[in-house]
Amino acid sequence: MSGGFFRGTTLEQDQRFGNADAKLLQTQKFSSILSQPVDISKINMEVIKPWVGSKIRSTLGIDDEVLHEYIVGMLEESSRPDPRTMQVRLTGFMEDGASGFMDSLWRVLLEAQGSPGGIPESFVRAKMDELRAAREEKERVRERIRAAERRSGAVEGAGAARRTRTGRRSRWDAPASGVGDGRQSERGR
Repeated sequence: MSGGFFRGTTLEQDQRFGNADAKLLQTQKFSSILSQPVDISKINMEVIKPWVGSKIRSTLGIDDEVLHEYIVGMLEESSRPDPRTMQVRLTGFMEDGASGFMDSLWRVLLEAQGSPGGIPESFVRAKMDELRAAREEKERVRERIRAAERRSGAVEGAGAARRTRTGRRSRWDAPASGVGDGRQSERGR
């Protein structure tokens, strides 16, 4: 007997137990954008993480925290992640949506890599549009309030006292106690 007690082949020698990822890498089709390298050290991942979560939600229709952490972990695992391997690994979770997800993710990462601060320009524009819309909505609400006040006659001029429905001054606009009404304030007694 030569060499030892066990005979046969090892896992590396047996073709039946080959690397499944390598087979899928050869058979699957990938977007051409995935051939461009991304340097994660140039990207602000704190901005990318919420986008990944919202993209997962839109792709799968549910919030999947495990998948979110898995994707972020694969991105942060090395400074230059392999997008093709990521797509192969995500296919089990996302099935047909994996290629579209990776295409979108890689576009965002490439945009962030080329932007100052590692934040994609599209994110900055979207936030500016959101703030502008909020400001415009706030102004519309103010204008509606002003219009309602003008219609109700509540604003009759600068310094005018509010009036009740009967036309008398409101008790809330009465002068401070002891001033001009003949009554003394609590301090004066």
